[in-house]
This record gives sequence, C-alpha cells and structure tokens, in this order.
Amino acid sequence: MSHILVALLGAHLSEATYVFQDSGEVVKARYCALALLEHLKTRSTLPHRLVVLGTPGSCWDTLIEVLHDHSGVRENVCPDIQTLAVKLETRGKKPDRPLQQKDLDAWESWVNEHAAPPGVRVEFRLVDYAVTPEAQRAFIQTIDTLVRGAGRISFDLTHSLRHLATLALLAALIIRKHRDIATSVYYGAFEISQQNEGLSPVIRLDGLLDMLDFLAALAAYDKDGDYAVFAPLLEEKGAKKQAAQLREASYKEYAGDFSGAVQIIQQLRQHPLPLAPE
Repeated sequence: MSHILVALLGAHLSEATYVFQDSGEVVKARYCALALLEHLKTRSTLPHRLVVLGTPGSCWDTLIEVLHDHSGVRENVCPDIQTLAVKLETRGKKPDRPLQQKDLDAWESWVNEHAAPPGVRVEFRLVDYAVTPEAQRAFIQTIDTLVRGAGRISFDLTHSLRHLATLALLAALIIRKHRDIATSVYYGAFEISQQNEGLSPVIRLDGLLDMLDFLAALAAYDKDGDYAVFAPLLEEKGAKKQAAQLREASYKEYAGDFSGAVQIIQQLRQHPLPLAPE
C-alpha cells in the first residue's frame, strides 16, 4: 500500500527534540518530517514518498543541507548550495531570477541520488503563497493531485506559514472524505518545548478531522433527517453493530415502521455511542 508523507517547508529550520505521544519515542531533528519518518519506520509504516511543499521564500537551501547531514554522506559530495540560495525570496530581497520548479527539480534529482532517507523518494514542489481564494483552491488541488492513488497519507504541518498549514489541513479532510484514503495529521509543537523539559511534542490532529466529519454528517442530517449518515462514523470507531442498528432503524422509519425504529433507537440510547466529540 503506497504511503505518502506531505510536509510543508517554512522560512527557517531549528533543531528540536521531538517526542511522539503515542509511543514516547524521542527523535532529534531540524526538520520534523525527518523525525516523523524515523517514527513511522519503527511502526512499520514508513512512507514511500516524502513530498515537500514550499514557497519561493522557503528555506530550500537549508533543507538540502539538513538532508545531506541526515544522510551521513561525505561532506564533499554536497555541491555549492549558494546557487540555490541566491534565488530565494526574503523579507528584504526579491531576486532578479526568482526560484522556479525546474531549479527544484535539479536539486530533487541530486537529493534522491545522494541524500534521500533510505527507502523514501523525496519530491520538491514549489507552491504559491495562496493569498487569494483562487490560489488557495489551487494549493488544495495541488495536494490532491500529488497524492492521488495513495493508500495512506500523512501530513506534517510543523514548518510553514499558518494559513498554508490551515489549507493543508482542509486538503487532508477533503482527501479523506472524498477519496476514502486513510489520513493522519501531525504537528510538532516546538513553541512549547521550554515548558515541556525541552521536548517538542508531536501532536496528532486526527481528532480534528473526526470532528469535521461529524459536523459534515450533522449538516446532512439537518437537511433530510436521515440519521443513517452517522453510521459510517460509527464504523470508523469500530462500532459496527451499532452502525448496522442505526441503518436498520433508519430503514424502518422510511418504510413506515415507526414503532420498530423507536425500539431500536431506545436500545442504542442505553449505551453511549463513540461518535460526537466530547
């Protein structure tokens, strides 16, 4: 099953000690996606592709140096990164020859030959700053196109402009909802490391996706009153018996057997359903 890790890239990278809450595993890295790769490898779910999305102002040069250092290859193998650095946008600099996708394609080839994590293909994708509604839709469409056909997708939202992370989260919801792909979302909380003994917890945001799924089902229920729309959410939580009962009650109500539907609903109400967010 193809597994893709989609990671964002911001303007700076700082070394952090990431701790994964589900296992307690601690990994030190300058780029959270590399720590996430190590974590997923130990859980036998190593992604086949690492797709990095960044803007013309993202620190592509630093990322390549980080990948080079992480790979352990000889130092003199890494070519002059300055050829890339001069094309990057900064607050005070707009380069005469701005960064283009073809520039990243050349570095992508070098990374995959010399510095990619074992068993993982690295892909660089240049994206717009997405400051208009049209550009925001294009950003989401880019992600959807890149992951089409995958069996599993993980998102790392740690390094990026906040609004791009928000758009990536929305893309994760759309992909999970409409393409039926197993989706996980991670965020390395570097900002609270000082309050956490120097550790940056990697937070799973899957619960937020569950809440959004619930809200979508609630909107569908408000539209036509069919509570069977909640059955798939119960199945995702492992409550297959309750999901089947809910569908049966909905069918009985539709067929005019109101007493039969009420009886099933009363049975379901005796036990809390693992559905609505607490």
